[in-house]
Amino acid sequence: MEQQVQKALRARSQRDAKVDNKRKRQSVEGVVKESYGLKRTRDSSHADEEPLVFMVLDVLEEPGGRFNIWGKTNVGESVLVRINDFTPYFYMAQPVLASLDEGQANDFDQATCTRLQRALNGHLSPDCNIQNVEVVHRTPIMFFRPNEPAGGSYIKFQFRPGANVKKAAASIATLAAKDRLRPHNFLWQDKAQFEHEVSLLQRFLVDAPISGGAWMHVPPQGEAQAGFTPVPLAERHSECGIEVTAPWRQLQCLTPDATQLALGDAWSPTPYKIPGHDNVSEAWLAALDVARQGHIAELDVLTLDVIMAPKDGLDRVPVPAKDPIVCIANSLYSSDEMASQSPASAAAEVEDDGFADDNEDSGPEVIDLTATEGQIPHVTGPRARGGSAAVFMWSPGARQRQVRQVSPRGVTRVHVYPSEPAMLLAWLQWLREADPDILNVFQVRDTLGALAERFAALKLDNGGLHLSRLARMHSKAMALKRIVMYSPAWVKSQNRMASTSNQETFRVEHVEGRVVLDVLRHALTACNLASFSLVDCCQSLLNRRLEVLPSSAVAHLSSCITPAKSAADQAADLARLASYAADRVGVVRALLQRLATLPEAIEIGRVTGLTLGQVLYNAQMIRTWSLLLRNAQRSSYIVSGRQDALPLSESPYLMHPIETKNNGLYQSPVVILDFASLYPSLYRAYNLCYTTLLHPDDSSAFPPEQVTVTPTGAVYVKPEIRKGILPSILAALINARAATRAALKEATAPAQKAVLDSRQKALKLTANALYGFTGAQASPLQCVPLADSCLALGAQSCRSAIEMLTEAFKEGLFGTTDAKVIYGQTDSLFINFRSSSTAEAMQLGRAAAKYVSNNFPEHMELKFEKVAQPFMLLHVNRYAGRAFESEGEVQEGKGALMVKGLKSMWRQAPPIVRNTLQGVLARIIMQEDVRGAVEYAEGQIRRLLSGQVELWELPLTGGLWRVTGAQVAQAAAAEGAPSNGGGPGAPVAEEEVRGPHASLAVRLQQRDPGRTFVLGERLSYVLLPGTRTQDDAAEDPLAAAKAGCSADYELYWQNKLRKPLAEILATCLSASQIQEVLSGPHTRVRVDTVANPRASPPGKKTKGGRQMGLASFYRGTLKCLNCRRPVHSAGSNGQDGPALCEDCAAEEGVKEGVLLELLGEQRRLEQRNCTANALCMACHSGGLTGKVLCENGECPVLYARLLTSAKLNHLSQSFQRLDW
Repeated sequence: MEQQVQKALRARSQRDAKVDNKRKRQSVEGVVKESYGLKRTRDSSHADEEPLVFMVLDVLEEPGGRFNIWGKTNVGESVLVRINDFTPYFYMAQPVLASLDEGQANDFDQATCTRLQRALNGHLSPDCNIQNVEVVHRTPIMFFRPNEPAGGSYIKFQFRPGANVKKAAASIATLAAKDRLRPHNFLWQDKAQFEHEVSLLQRFLVDAPISGGAWMHVPPQGEAQAGFTPVPLAERHSECGIEVTAPWRQLQCLTPDATQLALGDAWSPTPYKIPGHDNVSEAWLAALDVARQGHIAELDVLTLDVIMAPKDGLDRVPVPAKDPIVCIANSLYSSDEMASQSPASAAAEVEDDGFADDNEDSGPEVIDLTATEGQIPHVTGPRARGGSAAVFMWSPGARQRQVRQVSPRGVTRVHVYPSEPAMLLAWLQWLREADPDILNVFQVRDTLGALAERFAALKLDNGGLHLSRLARMHSKAMALKRIVMYSPAWVKSQNRMASTSNQETFRVEHVEGRVVLDVLRHALTACNLASFSLVDCCQSLLNRRLEVLPSSAVAHLSSCITPAKSAADQAADLARLASYAADRVGVVRALLQRLATLPEAIEIGRVTGLTLGQVLYNAQMIRTWSLLLRNAQRSSYIVSGRQDALPLSESPYLMHPIETKNNGLYQSPVVILDFASLYPSLYRAYNLCYTTLLHPDDSSAFPPEQVTVTPTGAVYVKPEIRKGILPSILAALINARAATRAALKEATAPAQKAVLDSRQKALKLTANALYGFTGAQASPLQCVPLADSCLALGAQSCRSAIEMLTEAFKEGLFGTTDAKVIYGQTDSLFINFRSSSTAEAMQLGRAAAKYVSNNFPEHMELKFEKVAQPFMLLHVNRYAGRAFESEGEVQEGKGALMVKGLKSMWRQAPPIVRNTLQGVLARIIMQEDVRGAVEYAEGQIRRLLSGQVELWELPLTGGLWRVTGAQVAQAAAAEGAPSNGGGPGAPVAEEEVRGPHASLAVRLQQRDPGRTFVLGERLSYVLLPGTRTQDDAAEDPLAAAKAGCSADYELYWQNKLRKPLAEILATCLSASQIQEVLSGPHTRVRVDTVANPRASPPGKKTKGGRQMGLASFYRGTLKCLNCRRPVHSAGSNGQDGPALCEDCAAEEGVKEGVLLELLGEQRRLEQRNCTANALCMACHSGGLTGKVLCENGECPVLYARLLTSAKLNHLSQSFQRLDW
């Protein structure tokens, strides 16, 4: 049968090779569409006699052990396949018949199995009853036992659908331990159980097999075979176009997983599931071809954003339980449209307008700002050019007033309703008509979560938001579930999270049939940003600014809060708010494209055998677990249960640069060599696996030439005895990735390139995660000997490579004797070639890598990475250099600045520190200008201490790794803490809430109880003067800028910049020169003004509050505008007084000179203020005449606008003093 399939596939491949790629795809889709008779509309019915082919969107476990498989056909038909007959099982060692005579065989026939089943069912509860008992031949995955190399007989307990397998396994284990079955002539000597801890969903995914994004084939029911049965309309559970029930054994997966993918054209679905058994239909081959190409069904994607406003119009965070939603922005489009664009083009398009017009003309679209209660707008299909964009709003009196307004963006249809309930119900009906497959948002809690809360608060739709594709009688209201990778307790115990994001996110439940993609969730796992707000992701990933309207401005623009406006003003404000919302939703859509969230999730699901939900919300460990279960089943292995968690005793290799005294600045070239995928290659080279590890009792059962003894003492058999399953999985992953990357180079279509790029990333991530699976204490199959052996062999490999190279250099094998290994860690070696040029060092590095690789086992390869000249080595994992990766770069002098581990790369460091260090490194390394680096550093120090830096250069960031939102709220509400204020100096009662960012979170929640925080959330803060601790000094940057606060510049210099700067300069300057930089005249300049304590963020003191510090007892003194000496002030505010002291006033021409200086300063500030306002107007929603309302606290332009405005106000006071 397999030969017949391969022959048919080869014949088809030869025919297709003669057809153009575009025509080929059209013909494949046509064959599928024509063969299966599917239509797009949900009202269509599938032909009962035709097979069903669809791509899986989700697989959900239902009560009673049932499964719902949701999917989409290649022609746009939504599908629900209901599985009701899956029977779970687990394995256990075969018991011994208690009445056996000595030497008698322990044979189990069917009658004995039936007797065991009855005996066990007599002791088990009804929900654990065994349906079938059979004896199977299997091999335990843990240890290679010489006395049973091929395994043995085990009992397979199979249960009815919906049975509690874990409970049944525990009960049977208790019965076996207490010999409760001895009266029935059964005695368990070996009580080991296998695969009893595998979840029911995971069991089904492995056995079917099935995964998210996979293409499935289900044959129709016929006389010769079982197949799917269409569900009558009256009995349907869903609103899908196709709903069927099917036996689970008739599910046929056409998409290979990672290990099958490596087989290429040699792989085909299991023969016993091929339709017809004896011949292969053209339709089946067409469907298989679509699956092999990695085609993604055309999915309807809805990107949405929700805007709320405080009902009282104050500038506070709206609370969904009491504040209204004023706007819902939507963008409906197809995944094919998204895949046809590159991430770069998506970022450029959002810079343009965020949406495309549905009409052929490119002129601005006229927006109808009128709607009546109950009127539902027509849904423009996502396959129309540009998709469909709609904004839903509400405004009192919308039925009585008709206004037409031209949108500033000219892209979106706006629908206005007379009340919030009318708007919400119209939006819900619109969404159900649009019937999207994918819901894309940024931060589920603030979008879908807010909608759900408003539906509940207003008691709409029976008090809940129903978004699933289930029929109403079967659906549940949408709910949110908190998701976090690491708990606060675990983080504390591991002293972790220095560079990894662990922010708590939310998962949407009860949206069956649709997939929710939270771009924030993907950004947290894929990017390393200073913070993860929408504006920060927009600026960092899309390289554009995003307008942020404060809550009070949204309340003003939305006429539902302040309806006392003229009809024209109200229409203009609504149009502006609609434009603002459309811009935000366009950014979310562009982020989805930029991060390739959808194709990456689908490809990871395909290669690992997981659902899209598992890919999006589970840690990486489950990916290896899934592949291990799949491959174990194919090889007749059974997987044991969880072992006792133990810590590892080995560590990666480290050649410490400080201990070896190799740190410093190297002007001669330094070559960097890396082991290619060190840990995966070790598993393959030494056959490390659960299945090849010898039990300590069998460690001497084989001669030395047949085993590998690792530095830890663990013993593994070599491949000729048994080939390990983990090396086989890794070989398949690596080979599949190589084939995928080769195909990626040849691909031309953007959609195909996106799929292949996502696939190669998925294969790489899965391979690299395997070591963590074997060593992590949270792993379902931790094996300390295996993980420790890998670490020890890795360290041994690095030491061996250094020894080989050191000996080779001494002998002059590479034509040089003055080369030296100066640093090494984990899988990297750094070699300094002291007398070679950069080009020569590159050739020597490649020769050295080849020399070491030839002396290592197969699969282990040391590769040339790059050469750096100059190279600065500071500490472990902290270095920088000018890197060249090819001879062409050397010839052209196009080396790039390479920096790792230095504070110039730390996201938590303030921009002034990062920029200063980066500038110093660039001058030392790229320009080889140490003197210029010193001058630049001195200038930056002078600029900082003199207060010439702006506030946007000073924010630090910190994550609430160990602090939950509940702890912040508890501290904010603690007795003695301010309730509605909390300026700098407010005490924090909760001991766990420590650190500047955590203390600031408490104060922010005290000021605005509606603002909440989550575990791991990153906060920006600046440090202000006048307090005793940094916890008290931390303040929100935007609040500080609006209040006119100055930062504690001395603190930034002494605590943030001085030490890392000295560390860098120590590599190229003497001690006296460093001292001159750190304490020279440029460090003795200071800000000329005293911070006004009244210019602090608004806070309300309460009983128990501390004073702000000594600065609260002082106030600024007026100074002469010429000589800066104090002058006597007048007036109640202390700011009125003469501009000049008596001596300067008496001197001729001084007053005129001061006036000219003030006029020049005024001109410069006005120019800068105009520039800042022009930049703000270029990206705000108010057009050319609207007021700039943006308060984007992460945009430098906002700080420039606020600073120049404040300085202009100060100048006006100086002009008044001149007239005093």
